[in-house]
Amino acid sequence: HQEYKSEKTTEKLRDMMRTNATVVRNGKHFKIDSEQLVPGDVIILKTGDKIPADIRFIEVNELETKEDMLTGESKSVKKTILGLRKETPLAERFSMGYMNTYVTRGEGKGIVVGTGANTEVGKIARYTENVKRDIPFVDEVGTAAKKISYLGILFVIISSIMFLFHPPAHLESYGSIYYQIFMVAAALIIGAIPAALPVTVTTALSNSIKRLVRKNVLVKNMPLLETLGGIDVICTDKTGTLTQNKMKVKKIIIPGNKNALSEKEINLTSNDKLIQAAVFANEAEKTSKGWIGDPEDIGLYEFMKTNNIKYESLKSKYKVQDIVPFSSERKMMQTLVKNGRNFIVYTKGAPEVIIEISDKVLINGKVQRFTEKMKEEIKKQISGSSNKTLRSLAFSYREVNVKKLKKIIGKNVFLGAVGMRDPPKENVREAVQTCYDAGIEIKMITGDNVETATAIAKECGFRDVSAVSWEKVKNASDNKMKQLVRDNNVFARIDPEDKMRLVKALHAINKRVAITGDGVNDTPAIEEAEVGISMGKRGSDISKEAADMILLDDSFSSIKDAIKEGRTVLSNVRKVVNYLMTANLFEITVIIISSFFGFMPFVAIQLLWINFATDIFPAIGLGMDPSHPNIMKKDPTGKKEKLLTKRVWYLLIGIGMKKVVMVFVTFFAVLWISNGSTTILGVTGNLMLAQTSAFVWLGMSHIIRVVAIRWDEGWKWRDIFINKWVNYSLIWPVAAKILIIYGPLAAFFYSVPLPAWVWGIMITTILISVVLAIIITEIIDHFLGKYGKREY
Repeated sequence: HQEYKSEKTTEKLRDMMRTNATVVRNGKHFKIDSEQLVPGDVIILKTGDKIPADIRFIEVNELETKEDMLTGESKSVKKTILGLRKETPLAERFSMGYMNTYVTRGEGKGIVVGTGANTEVGKIARYTENVKRDIPFVDEVGTAAKKISYLGILFVIISSIMFLFHPPAHLESYGSIYYQIFMVAAALIIGAIPAALPVTVTTALSNSIKRLVRKNVLVKNMPLLETLGGIDVICTDKTGTLTQNKMKVKKIIIPGNKNALSEKEINLTSNDKLIQAAVFANEAEKTSKGWIGDPEDIGLYEFMKTNNIKYESLKSKYKVQDIVPFSSERKMMQTLVKNGRNFIVYTKGAPEVIIEISDKVLINGKVQRFTEKMKEEIKKQISGSSNKTLRSLAFSYREVNVKKLKKIIGKNVFLGAVGMRDPPKENVREAVQTCYDAGIEIKMITGDNVETATAIAKECGFRDVSAVSWEKVKNASDNKMKQLVRDNNVFARIDPEDKMRLVKALHAINKRVAITGDGVNDTPAIEEAEVGISMGKRGSDISKEAADMILLDDSFSSIKDAIKEGRTVLSNVRKVVNYLMTANLFEITVIIISSFFGFMPFVAIQLLWINFATDIFPAIGLGMDPSHPNIMKKDPTGKKEKLLTKRVWYLLIGIGMKKVVMVFVTFFAVLWISNGSTTILGVTGNLMLAQTSAFVWLGMSHIIRVVAIRWDEGWKWRDIFINKWVNYSLIWPVAAKILIIYGPLAAFFYSVPLPAWVWGIMITTILISVVLAIIITEIIDHFLGKYGKREY
């Protein structure tokens, strides 16, 4: 499976590397396949082009590119031709273009500096080679099944040998002694091999996967679901996973108001000029597939829609004459519109720039002189209303007598400013808190700057926020990396290779890691982590191919749901193993002890019925148990904890031996009190009645064991029978057994009807058995230092 995934990943990367390019050679333009490009070629780019190789820009004209597939940030990057230091992080290499990114605005030229495997995408392809990952759960289930089978078969061989050398005389009444010994051995071997375990595991995993699909989680590899349940650390993106990936207006500063208005206080109906500026100084466009453009521009339109502002009618009333796009040098954009015979320039940009070019201000519908005192007050309002998660934009206008924009700047009328942010998703804080309660660390890995990442982490509910930037990570030694991942939970401006180094450092300190990703840059880390998680909406094909799990709603809270299901699977499988081993080894132990003394408390057909009716179906029912209410309030199992824990082994031995003693007590009590001619160990009585009582007691004890296991897990008594599948698996064997011993099948099962006094003995010994089980469990918990603590 891992080899298949690796091959598919490589194929996707190769497909991504193929594109066409416009190249300049010998002064002429040629259209060639990108595979024919060589370092030193000059290529020409324009809006909408896919960059065919890694390039160094030599000419730019308002050129911007979309690099989210590499950096994780959705905002377009303004390109320059300025020189860069070698150690500049990927997200800040403004004079570089990268293969498979897109030109969103402008045009330019660049020199090819890397092709194929020597590009940033090519480096990622190399990181994904030979990445193989073990699946602990598969190994654990296999190991448990082998242990049960080997131990059971060993006991069967011992008991069969003992019966052959010391055959029970009373078996002659059932036919050939050796045939009966063979049938008992066959029944025990069938019981010893845990046939229900693979079925139960598959059922538990498939049911959890179905539940997760309803919660917008698609799991591609079933056994990895349990691995997710044991995760110690979640490494998550910020944009779109923790946050909504939508800029929203949260504050607005209107001249004349002493304080910045919150989103609940904002009312723009009396600020027509500010509305017009937000509509026309805006480069977002609405298409059949939704809005496209800068997130801030889209956020302004969404804000107007929320406040029932009819911006469409404004667009039809005014005619756009000219636009000067936003540039990082000017830090503003301008639009010239015509209204009748009037021409107006609307300007949007950085607050400090818009304030500087404005000499007038609009207050309560009147234009006034924009004094230095007013400017300082506005600046204080903007800085006072902002925090590190807000991005501020200001607006101004100017009436002109020209039909063409010539970068008109000065003598504007200041209109106001807005504070925008990409807010956390509604339920992310609750999900983060749940993960902390579950003992899971959360680490944010983002391409954003340290200040913004820190502020968002605090807003999302991260505890003890400690951030580290790319500069410290880049040159850190392996030991230093271990310290960094121990001490910090926010990592900013991280490059692809450093993202994978973070995962490796977490592995070095024995952590099981789940990591989210959506771009090509995330693929190596997704492959390296125990559980790789891709985004369903904005994830690239390569990240989805490499991932084990896809979040269809791109939400962090869905990871929490998946972890809960993973823990539920482990808990259910552990209960099934507990039940099967207690039942199977108990039956084998009873037979092997009996073989030393030359008698049989059961016949073969009775053992076969027990294995079929009261072993398989209750086990499958336990595997379908719902999540325990406190499943997310315990620490993760981690790498070292086994499916069969020390506590489970002690319970198996303690409870198993108790059941052995009590079934012999029941058998000999009925044999002693009944009238019959068979003598076993000095006790004379009705053998068939004693065997029937032991047969019924065995089935009843299995039912009690199912209830006890669910109670031991921590369920309250009123919820013990919450699982209808467990209930069905317990009811029908009881009904069937009553029909067996009181119906026409009694002779086939070598059973006889049980009088009331036998039921009295069995109920008494069952109650004693329950009390002893409680005492044994408490002693084991106290001995292990876990008194009062349950393993869910």
